[in-house]
This record gives sequence, structure tokens and C-alpha cells, in this order.
Amino acid sequence: MFFYRLGHIPELATAEFISLTNSKNFKFNSQFLISSSDLDISKTGSLVYKGNVFGNCTDTESIVKCLYELYQSKPSKKLGISINAEINSKELIKIAKEIGFKKINLLIGKEPNAGHFKDISDWVVVFDFYGETTIAVITDSVNQDIFSNLDMGLPGGNMKRGKMNLKLALSLLNLADNKNSFYWDPFVGQGGLVLIDLLFNQKPIVATDFDRTAIRDMRLNLDWISKKYPDVRVDKNVLHIEKMDAATLAKSSLDSNLKGVSKKINQKFDFNQTAIVTEGFLGPVYGFENPTRKTLESNLEEIQTLWRNVFSECQKLEIPEIVFCLPAYKVGSSDILRVDIDKSLTGLDYKLMELNPGKYFVDYSRAKSKVIHQIQKVILSV
Repeated sequence: MFFYRLGHIPELATAEFISLTNSKNFKFNSQFLISSSDLDISKTGSLVYKGNVFGNCTDTESIVKCLYELYQSKPSKKLGISINAEINSKELIKIAKEIGFKKINLLIGKEPNAGHFKDISDWVVVFDFYGETTIAVITDSVNQDIFSNLDMGLPGGNMKRGKMNLKLALSLLNLADNKNSFYWDPFVGQGGLVLIDLLFNQKPIVATDFDRTAIRDMRLNLDWISKKYPDVRVDKNVLHIEKMDAATLAKSSLDSNLKGVSKKINQKFDFNQTAIVTEGFLGPVYGFENPTRKTLESNLEEIQTLWRNVFSECQKLEIPEIVFCLPAYKVGSSDILRVDIDKSLTGLDYKLMELNPGKYFVDYSRAKSKVIHQIQKVILSV
């Protein structure tokens, strides 16, 4: 069995796991997921690390057995142990040294993070999972440096103009069905989703936006990526860039030369083999202002109308699926205002898809965020 450490939005990590594995054989809590399905987490945005389940822990002897087998299979001088259980830590360190480990980093009541993995590759974690103390060995962790290097290095755009969270971008791409041949981001902004596709998926992608400034910023970022990562084929994989209104996608795209991009990839571009994946317009940036409830409700009505138009246009083009974010506004300590997505879909052939068992959306936000990213997916039902 494999175990996976879920990120700070466990529901998103679980949805990403389900989408990538098509697995129904799994069990999860607020921190971990255990399954018989193996997944390469290096190309995920919301999982932290993975490994093999060794078994249940009944006492210190159980951990010792795991440490011994780990050392026999892969002798190492450095070992990390993370324990969220009542164990005699001094005795455990003594035994680990007797086994052969020279340096031992013991964490009590907390888990290893990216900083720990840089120093020690072998980690044993002991955690509670549905009332049973479980022992597992970490085999892989996500390289966080690539995201931080992008955040600090990209020349085009800034947070005030809606810079996209790059881990979220990767998760959104992974929520799309891989059977589709192309991606399309009609709210491309500064190109975060396009850049992540180039670095992780390399699936041909179309990039459009209504804002010329955004298109300019994206081109700057694409130039930077092509120099920073020479193996990334920007010219081949970014099929088309154009100023285009998402609310009139059908007419605008058919009037453009979008269908003339087939020569780039020696493959016929087809709308009905294209997944739209986008963060979407989340409304005005308020900064430190506290807009009234009436203002927020007005914003949501405008966004609801916008997406109604987007869905309608996508249906004309026979786009098979759309993965997107809607804004949800925090009001006070507990109240959340949301778009009426059912109203936007009324009379259309798109239907909402479950991202988690019995749940049709995932909320992505940070503690101090005023705007929640409400992640959803629809598919064309005819």
C-alpha cells in the first residue's frame, strides 16, 4: 500500500489524486491518503510526499523492525523519524544508532517539510490513521524549489494584477481529463497556467485574454522560461496567443487563425478535443478595503453572467470539459457569498462533476484571504 501526505487543502489533494489515478480504492483523513494506486507526485500541485506503508505500530519494537529493514535495503548514515504517537524517543534513538544510522533527526508531534528533505533522504513517519498507529517510509517528495524560483524570477506581472498561484495552476491542469489533446486558458493573465503546463505536462495549449497588458506580461514570462529552461519548447507547445474576449469565445476563435495552428504540431487542432482550464476572473482587487455586502453580491451577479456566456460559447464549440475557479467572498467570520452556478448552467448541456465523493467543488484559500477560489469542473453531457 502507498501513503500520500495531503497539502494544506486536503480536499484539493484528494481530488487531484482521484483525477490522476481514477482510483476508487483509497481512504483519507485530513492529512493522509492511503491507497493501492501508485502515483508520481512530482507532477502534482497539492500533494507533499508519498511512500510505502510498512504496517501498524503496536510498540517501539514495531518501529525498530521497520528501521532494521530500511537499513538493510538501503544503508544510510542519515535518518529522519517523525512520530505522532507515544513512543520512548530516547530508546528509539539508541536502537537506531545500534542498527547503523549515524545521524538521526527525530521530530515529535510534527512532520518533515521541504527543508528537512534537503538534508535527509530517508524518513520514517509514524501517524494515526483511523484509530490505528501506522508506520510508513517516505520514498518521494515534491521539489518545492521550482515553484519558488518561478515566483521570484518571472519578470512579467505582479500580485496586484492577479498573479496566479503556480501550485494551484498545476492542480487545475491535473483535474482535467488527460484524454483531451489540448488545453485552452481563455483568462490567461500573466500566463501562470501556461508556464506550468510547459514545465510539467507539455500538452499543446492555447492562451487568450481580453487584456493586452496581460498578454504582454505573458510573453515576457514565456521569453524568460525559454532562456531559463532551454529544453522547454515554447514555440511548439504554445499553439496560439491572441487578445480575445472569453464571453464571445465561439465567434472570436472562429474569426481568428486558431485553426491554422495545426502545422506547429503536425496534428489537427480540434475544439472537441480541448479542455478549457483556467483560474478565471475573480472580481476587482480590493486590497485593504472592505466592500459592502451589496457590492460583493453585485460582483457575483456579473461573474455569474460572464460564466453563463462562457459556458454558452464553449457549448457552441463543443468543448468537452471546463475546469475553472469561481470567486467566493468571505463576509464576517463565517458567512460566504457564492456564485449561483446552477443558474449559469440552466438550459445548457454542461453538468457539474464530483471532484470528491459527493462534493462538486473545492475551496482553495489561505487564512488571510478575502477571496476563496471555488474550484469546479463541468463536462458536456451530449
